Amino acid sequence: MKLELESASNFIVHLIRMNQKNNIGEGKLFKFGKCLINELKIRYRDHWFPEKPQKGSGYRCIRCYDKLDPFIIRAGEACGLSAVFLKETFPEFMLWIDPKEVTYRFGENGPICVIFSHEDLTPWTHKRTVKQKHQQDSFKWLKNITKTFKC
Repeated sequence: MKLELESASNFIVHLIRMNQKNNIGEGKLFKFGKCLINELKIRYRDHWFPEKPQKGSGYRCIRCYDKLDPFIIRAGEACGLSAVFLKETFPEFMLWIDPKEVTYRFGENGPICVIFSHEDLTPWTHKRTVKQKHQQDSFKWLKNITKTFKC
């Protein structure tokens, strides 16, 4: 669970880092990342099944569309980032944190991309590329985001 949660946290923190409008220092981003991991550990405590990775996948899915997932708000408030700031910062995305794999999708119709799989020995960081899980013929949505997170 450790590598999966670190990968997810690093991904969410990097979404904030990418936003041109914010002026958040790396120290605050680091603290936010640690708060995210703590919130996720609590949330997934009884919903992590390494022997059946798909079991509980819907529960572990993080959706950021019309509203942010409450655990992101709690983690942000714990380190001084307001819910309003966070809502304005994130693009629409879904993040699945499952045993042995962490995947994401921007928008409703974007491709699902893998940021961490069981073959990886270290958590995902913004310096590692991502792998596309399912082929999709259109990358027109969220052009700026896909330039950084290429599948």
